[in-house]
Amino acid sequence: GITTRIPAEWRPWFKRGASVVFRRSLPLPLGLILEEAGGGAIAVAEAAPGGNGALADVRPGDVLRACTAVNSKIVYGNVVFPLDGANTVRRRSLVPCDMQAFETVMDALRSNAGGEADEEVLLVLER
Repeated sequence: GITTRIPAEWRPWFKRGASVVFRRSLPLPLGLILEEAGGGAIAVAEAAPGGNGALADVRPGDVLRACTAVNSKIVYGNVVFPLDGANTVRRRSLVPCDMQAFETVMDALRSNAGGEADEEVLLVLER
């Protein structure tokens, strides 16, 4: 099975005092185009009309603060062991997107597709 960990609370960071942080669970495909927005932010550039993101009220300009990612590896100290085969346990975690490389965040989002992990993706956004 897949374990999901969800944060207790997220506070506005990119637009302090003038924004709200909220969550959306979306099925794949997300129907969103993301872009680097400067200052360590990744923002929604476009939400496809009628797409899953638009239907969940995700809008251009929303900043992606965190998203779920699925991995199948275990870390012991500084050593990483990938797990595969019949006994693989896939773990869904909420990973921060603040100040992360764009490709790192895209990899996290892509990891939600495939197998039993192909469920809704949790996005934490700031508007």
